[in-house]
Amino acid sequence: MNPSTSSTASGHPGGIPAGFSRQVSLNSFSGGLRFVVLTGIYFLTYPYMLHSLGSQRFGLWALGLAVSQWIVAGDLGIAGSLMKFVPEHWSNRNVERINQLASAGFLILAFVGLTFMASVWLLRHRLLSLLRVPGEYHAPADLGHAVRFLS
Repeated sequence: MNPSTSSTASGHPGGIPAGFSRQVSLNSFSGGLRFVVLTGIYFLTYPYMLHSLGSQRFGLWALGLAVSQWIVAGDLGIAGSLMKFVPEHWSNRNVERINQLASAGFLILAFVGLTFMASVWLLRHRLLSLLRVPGEYHAPADLGHAVRFLS
């Protein structure tokens, strides 16, 4: 066998490892299933929440949900990078490098998250007026209410 080419369990020189397409299919299926389940949950709970909260409070809730989804999406690719590199270093038993990666990821996300939270807190009244949120709903948007809502 030529040392310049590597063969995987699938028999493809330098190709896709055995079980890779099965894993991709499984991941795609589970992502689709997650979408279907969440859509069903939202479909069933939104009318109840709209009726319970009223249209203006429901709008604030929806705005908070949208912001939280942007925060989740804003992990800057760190979670994906950790999912790629940690197993590589684990297979080499390089625990020191895993600790470095985990610490760096945590510090970056903590810095970004705290900066975002501080910015929103400092600009909260300006943001609420830009979004034309009625004054009577400004109090629920304060930090104390937000912390109680999240806990």
